[in-house]
Amino acid sequence: MELGPAVVVTTVESGQPAEERGVSCRAEFMIEPFEEGAPGPHVMAAIEAVRSHGFEPEMGPFGTSIHGDPATVIAALQDMLDTAYRAGASRISLQMELDEP
Repeated sequence: MELGPAVVVTTVESGQPAEERGVSCRAEFMIEPFEEGAPGPHVMAAIEAVRSHGFEPEMGPFGTSIHGDPATVIAALQDMLDTAYRAGASRISLQMELDEP
């Protein structure tokens, strides 16, 4: 599964790239199937994909989150999605939000 080129995130008001405005991004994802306390190889592969972009993901009971500049977060998520599905994930729920300064 190949994902398209990176997405450029802009703010609606200005059309200016989010990075130029100091906008940060938070993303949370949950990878299935999952077993509480025993993440499968598809989950661990996805976590490693995110770490390869310089993040130390916060793993919680309802998902895993990362926070940073939008372009880096999106690149990490693209790799995470590809890696998780290749490793056997059946479903990935993803939520992303931008934080204005």
